[in-house]
Amino acid sequence: MRKHNLAIIFLLSFVCLITPIHSALVQSSAIPSQGIVTYNDPGNIPSGFILKYSTGFENVFKTSSTHLNMSVDNYLDTAGVGSCMWIEGLDRNTQSFTPHSGSRSLGLQVNSTISETHRSQLDVYIASLITTDEYYYKGYYFLPSNWQMNTSDAAVVAGDYYSIADPFQCFPNFTPQIEIEVHPGRSGNAWNGQYDLDITWRGSLPGQSGTWFPQWVHNPNFPWMGLRGRWFPIEWWVKMDSSLTSTPNNDGAVKIWVDGRLVCDMSGYPILRQSGEYITIGKIYYGSMDLTPKKLWVDDVEIYGKP
Repeated sequence: MRKHNLAIIFLLSFVCLITPIHSALVQSSAIPSQGIVTYNDPGNIPSGFILKYSTGFENVFKTSSTHLNMSVDNYLDTAGVGSCMWIEGLDRNTQSFTPHSGSRSLGLQVNSTISETHRSQLDVYIASLITTDEYYYKGYYFLPSNWQMNTSDAAVVAGDYYSIADPFQCFPNFTPQIEIEVHPGRSGNAWNGQYDLDITWRGSLPGQSGTWFPQWVHNPNFPWMGLRGRWFPIEWWVKMDSSLTSTPNNDGAVKIWVDGRLVCDMSGYPILRQSGEYITIGKIYYGSMDLTPKKLWVDDVEIYGKP
C-alpha cells in the first residue's frame, strides 16, 4: 500500500515538474507577446509553425486615436459618424459582456445615421513577424445578440454586405485583398431569412487592380445568426505567391475557417508579396444603404509562422 502511495506521489510530482517546462517551451517562441495566450484549442495550426505574436489585450491601451501599444505596428481606419475603437474593460465596461479570457478585449463600433460607406477596422502589419511566405492567424470574435443587417428594403438586400476581417492586404495599393463578408440571402429580390458567407478577392495583376471578384467563394445559408451573442473563432492560413517579382507563379493559397467550419480552400492564385503586408483582425465595414448600428469585439489574437 505504501509503495502504491509513493508511486502516485512521485507521478504527481513529475507532472507538476514538467508542466511549467512545457509551458515555457511553448511561450518561448512568442516574439513579442501580450496578455493571455490560450493553448487549449489548437485550431488548425499547420505542423511546424511557431507562435510569432499573441495578445489578449490585457496590457494594451490606446496611444492615440488610431494606434494601440500592441508591440506590432497597427492602425485604426475609420469612416462614418460614430466610428471608434476601445479597450473593453479599460475604456468601457459594456453591461452583461464578458471577454473571451481575462478582463479585456478589443471593441469596434460604427453608429452612422447618414448614407455613406461605414468603416471601423484595426489593421496589423505582419511584415516584421512573417519572414517566410506562409502564416496562420486565429482570433475570437463576438457579435451582439441583436446583431442584424437591414433586410427590409429590396434594394438594400440586393447590394448590402458586412465585412468582418481581411486575411491579406497590402499597403499602399490595397491589392491583392482577401475579405470575409456576410450578405443577406436572397429569394428573388427579397431576403430569404438566411445569411450567406462569401470570400471576396481583389486582384493585383495588371488590369485587375481595384477590381473586385465577388463570391470568389460562396457559402449560401451560413448559420451566421447562430454565432450572435457568443464567442467564436475565425482562422486563416495564407501562402503567398513564391514569386518575388511582379510576375506571379500563381501558387498562392488560402484556407479560412469560421467557427471551426472550413469556408474557403483556394489555391493557384497570385497572392503577391509587396511592401506593407497587413491583416485586418477586426473590421466593421458595410454598405452605404445600411444604417443599422454595428458593434464587434475581438480577443485572444494569435499569429503563427514558420521558424
